[in-house]
Amino acid sequence: MSQPAERAGEAEAGAELDAVEESLVEAAIAEALAPYRATLAPQDLAWMRERLLEGVREDASLHAIVRAAAPRDVDQSGEVVRAGKPRDR
Repeated sequence: MSQPAERAGEAEAGAELDAVEESLVEAAIAEALAPYRATLAPQDLAWMRERLLEGVREDASLHAIVRAAAPRDVDQSGEVVRAGKPRDR
């Protein structure tokens, strides 16, 4: 499995987010803007939302972070053995 740092080169500025990645970004932006809902005008919130979304879409390093955070489809589930942790039997 590749690490996020290794995958950073995979994302290009302006690349499209898939549906899962888009929903992750939308949720993160909604959470980030939540504290401002009571104090900012709706048009200001919309502007902030658009700037944040634009930043993720256009910045290759942010796009890589979103890609790394998105759940992956797997063919089968398996056990992951971690060094230093005894296996339960």
